[in-house]
Amino acid sequence: MQIKASRRPRWTARIVAVAAVAPTVAATLQAAPALSAPTPASARLAAAVPAAAAAAPGRTNTKTRPIYLIHGYQWTGGTDCKQWNKTKSYFKDIGWTGKLITWGYYKKNENCSVEYGGDTGTDMKWVSRSLAWHIYNNYTSKGKTVDVVAHSMGGLVIRNAIARVKRKHDGFPSKLYVEDVVTVGTPHSGTAKANACPTAQCKQMRPGGGHLKWLNGLPSSNFQATGGTNWTAIGSHADGIISVDSATSFSRAQHKVRYPKAEEVGHSDYYKTGSGSSWTYWISSNYGKNYKKYTNSGAGPLRATYLGLYYHSVR
Repeated sequence: MQIKASRRPRWTARIVAVAAVAPTVAATLQAAPALSAPTPASARLAAAVPAAAAAAPGRTNTKTRPIYLIHGYQWTGGTDCKQWNKTKSYFKDIGWTGKLITWGYYKKNENCSVEYGGDTGTDMKWVSRSLAWHIYNNYTSKGKTVDVVAHSMGGLVIRNAIARVKRKHDGFPSKLYVEDVVTVGTPHSGTAKANACPTAQCKQMRPGGGHLKWLNGLPSSNFQATGGTNWTAIGSHADGIISVDSATSFSRAQHKVRYPKAEEVGHSDYYKTGSGSSWTYWISSNYGKNYKKYTNSGAGPLRATYLGLYYHSVR
């Protein structure tokens, strides 16, 4: 699928951010479901508790924040992080100077900036813990905030990371500074494709399964990192793996984008195409309560991702 020609940028319903002050955690918190023991790789996580993190920086519209690019589930237990090359090129072309970090969680991965030595049997708890510590040690502890773009299961990983830190789960850092998260093709309410797959990670993506019941039953405040986190969820009617309803079902996502089938945004197209502003889509900036359709005047997937990361105020 070719990238559509770019017109003058237009994002009528601009991406806005949630309040900069993180909400108070609910007094009574649900207990997490029982999880399997850590893998040897997760056991090698840093055991020492770093010094307290510096104060969270103020929220700004900037192209200097580091971006974590997190891949999705791979049936083979390995992915090539070159899948993000078009995303990285696009962000560099528009002047993004922040570091672009391809964060991988399979030991069979190739060309990732950071590797966590797991496999498809590694519980998302341990994957998210490794991610949380990497963000903390490299950025939060230094008073720096980051953005995240997460594809497919990667969106569940970052949700786990932020929620478990907020809930003060054992073995997780004390806080995270994550300003913006954009999920693309993430099974927020599961995918039927996982029902026929026996791996631990597939089981955690099954509709109505214990993991998703727990994750989606948490208070909205649990998905706000220290300083506040602005969420955008993007899905497509042409995604044959994750339904558009599941991809945009995350209740904490203030901004939701849905592409019609005619735009041909498949499951692996979100991070490859759509740098222009001549696309047709539906967008909601009030948590999915109302959608407005833009015909041949909306942002493509890559541009929508950029807008979700850049803007923090009403435009």
